[in-house]
Amino acid sequence: MTDNVQHHANANLTTRWRRWRWRLVGLVGVAVVLFAAFILRGWGEVARQLDEIRARGEPVTMQELAAYYTYPPADQDATQLWLRGAKALKVESAAARKLPYVGTGGYPPLPGQSWPELPIARRLLQDNELALQDLHAAAALGGKARYPIILNSLSTFQSEIPRLRNALSFLSLEAIVLAYQDNMSGAGESIRTGLLFSQSLANLPDMSSQINRMAFHSTMIANLKRIGAINLPEPDLARLQQTLAGIDFPTGMKRGMIGDRAIGLWAFEDIGAVGPTNSELLGWFSRGIDKSAYLTITAEQIADCDRPWMVGLQPIDGTHNITPRFENPFTSISDLLSSNTQTYKQCVARAETLRRLAIVDIAIARYRHAHGRPPADLAALSPDFLVDIPRDPTTDAPFSYRSTGSSHVVYSPTKAFWDSLGDHPPDAETGTDPRLLFRWPPLPEPPPEMPKDASQETTQESS
Repeated sequence: MTDNVQHHANANLTTRWRRWRWRLVGLVGVAVVLFAAFILRGWGEVARQLDEIRARGEPVTMQELAAYYTYPPADQDATQLWLRGAKALKVESAAARKLPYVGTGGYPPLPGQSWPELPIARRLLQDNELALQDLHAAAALGGKARYPIILNSLSTFQSEIPRLRNALSFLSLEAIVLAYQDNMSGAGESIRTGLLFSQSLANLPDMSSQINRMAFHSTMIANLKRIGAINLPEPDLARLQQTLAGIDFPTGMKRGMIGDRAIGLWAFEDIGAVGPTNSELLGWFSRGIDKSAYLTITAEQIADCDRPWMVGLQPIDGTHNITPRFENPFTSISDLLSSNTQTYKQCVARAETLRRLAIVDIAIARYRHAHGRPPADLAALSPDFLVDIPRDPTTDAPFSYRSTGSSHVVYSPTKAFWDSLGDHPPDAETGTDPRLLFRWPPLPEPPPEMPKDASQETTQESS
């Protein structure tokens, strides 16, 4: 009897185990199917997103990125002139290395005042005359270029930046020296060449290069402020105004973001370039989900480039970063690669503000040439000197302007960049960012630092 009871108990236990075993197998099977569907959905979404990007003519591979960076027409291609001139420029003597811009020297006094190093600066420019001629010849062609780019690293354009920065240094020194020699037309042409030189980076398809471009541009505008637009002849002012009107920073930002997206997609194929991530453990299974998240993030970032500057432009505090909503073990590469567009937008908005202020200041100088005094208000500049008066891009309001006798000041009162002033205290008269202010006569001020290699600050290690 006991044996029969034990037998029936064992039989029931076996039956229950078999029943739960098959239920467990079923649950595992359902989980596997759902996980496979999740993975396949991620890859399917990637394919759809990539098709949409390609349909707009935008690159998604490094080869497509190289093709996206097009060559200018052959009769307008100044690439070799820029590179040859920049390569040939040299500072030979220890005395020359103490000059501003090209060396470690402090900024010289305002033009018209005594500058003991002027003979050394003149001699250095004479020694580099042929190289400077190449730079001016490049500007005469219009300055367009297609520089060599590196397509095997997270930074697409590293090798030429120091050399090109050297060219900007010499053009800055040349502008100041010519102003000291009272050759204001030559000084204006040096500034214009420098502006066209910065524009030669306009089509580079990555944000690192676009930030360098804006830094180069700001340096030349600082030279214009120092010399004073009022000192330049009318024809040179008109040419400078036309050159500045042709500069488009917002489009450059969008182009850089599109290029950075292609570089990021390449990084998904070379995880070691990014660094250790959870996706190394999850491998192929999470890659589609991660890449889809990255494409979604970058789509929003690129769309942000088309929104007005007034939308969301606040002092940088990281709150604009849209990446965190994707943070999970399946999107670790996206989290590493995605940038904060607010930082880029700040850079572009500041450069655009400076460009518009320079256009207004040049128009004021042209008005003063014609009437012998500054205008009573900015509206007086239209239509003879400006068809449309530029407005502050961060507020869409008119720029602030004051004139008293023969002096004037025009500036942006925006506080959008206040947290990033750093070592630039507010202007004593206006309380605004001194970099976003044009005044005549100018006040002595410390030298603007030559632009650093922004690529080192915005990308991984340079190759």
